Amino acid sequence: MEDGIQKVQAQILDHIGIASDIIEELKLVKIVDSIIPKKASHYRITHGQAVKAIILSGLGFQDRRLYSVDRFFKHRPADIIFDRGITWDCFSDDALGETLDRIHKYGVDKFFSEVSSRIILNNKFLYSNLSNIDTSSLSLSGKFKNNKSDTKPLLGHSKKNRPDLRQLILSMAITGPAQIPFWMNVDNGNISDKELLPNML
Repeated sequence: MEDGIQKVQAQILDHIGIASDIIEELKLVKIVDSIIPKKASHYRITHGQAVKAIILSGLGFQDRRLYSVDRFFKHRPADIIFDRGITWDCFSDDALGETLDRIHKYGVDKFFSEVSSRIILNNKFLYSNLSNIDTSSLSLSGKFKNNKSDTKPLLGHSKKNRPDLRQLILSMAITGPAQIPFWMNVDNGNISDKELLPNML
């Protein structure tokens, strides 16, 4: 403090504060950490905090790569949004990549379904008479190396009107007036709704 004037540093919060509070109210971070607990690592954030950072970064209406997520929090109060001692440089692409690798190893479909199901059941969001299922196609471009996965991007009926592109089929079940997703699955690009929907039911 110089001449009785105290220096104050302003940080940007915007709508991220509201979104962060909703995530905490849903206990998303705790749920993720219980499903994929953090093993020995030199990164200071948990997998749950990494998932929260990716969500908030996406809600920041930015079209940036994973390596720039840390810069998104550079002028935001990370210690308030996440936890005491957490700073913006904790969210490096290596730290977030470790979490994404862990989710992939666990199983993306299984991870999504477990997280969303726990949130829905904990908050009594499930409506048995207001549940719907549907599919959508995800068009992909570029060259593909030999895919060892059981799910393959293939040519098929395109709901995006791009029959020239390979695709994957995303199936999703939603519930309640807010249409909250509680189950998802990704299938080969050449499978039809006629084959999928009876199995989903």
